[in-house]
Amino acid sequence: MKLVKFMAVPITIMLLTQPIIAPDSPLYPLKKIIEELDILLTFDDVSKASKLLKYARERLEDAEIMVRKGKYDYVKGLLKDYNDYIERVVSLIESGKNSEKIAGMLINETLSDIKILLKLGYEDEALKTIKMDEKAVKIIKNENPSKACKLNLELVKGILEVSNGRKSLLEECDRMMKESLKIKSKSKDLFETIKEIIDEATNLSLIEKPEDRNVTTDIIEKGLEIYKKLGVDSFIR
Repeated sequence: MKLVKFMAVPITIMLLTQPIIAPDSPLYPLKKIIEELDILLTFDDVSKASKLLKYARERLEDAEIMVRKGKYDYVKGLLKDYNDYIERVVSLIESGKNSEKIAGMLINETLSDIKILLKLGYEDEALKTIKMDEKAVKIIKNENPSKACKLNLELVKGILEVSNGRKSLLEECDRMMKESLKIKSKSKDLFETIKEIIDEATNLSLIEKPEDRNVTTDIIEKGLEIYKKLGVDSFIR
């Protein structure tokens, strides 16, 4: 164990001092090896999840660099690496150790990732990330339904904010709102989140194509149903 800790020191120094190495650099494979060693030598689940999320974000930033350079052949592999890191975080949640905390970290970080993916034009990849977030919520649902509901609604709120009226994302939000209705919760912390979801869905309904407005209407109606379920007749103060 002492040897492992001793090995971690120079690896950390290498990570902190390495220059920006782009995916088209011959040194890029070495960078990934150093990252994997850093993860391998991290034994606390929360710290490991934090590093996995950090390196996942770096893969997206690398993808941005390659898109700017017009080197799209690299992007597919970078997005695969990104998804692999996210899946490993979900596996840590499944292990049952600090699952609620890690699930919160995952959703908080991936909401920014989803925004980057949409900016790059990879809507399908953004939907994959959302599916991973949903899986994380389902894992903790039985142990802590209130926390699961809160995370689910925070995910809906975050996606609505970056959806820009994209129907596929709105349909995901509608489905997640339906799932939130199934999760038993009496948490008063959900009131403000629900109000923000209803407000955002209302704003989107004004800019969407008329034929798509039924999706945002469904989201609003489900929000009101959750309010009623929480014991509030109206969100209007």
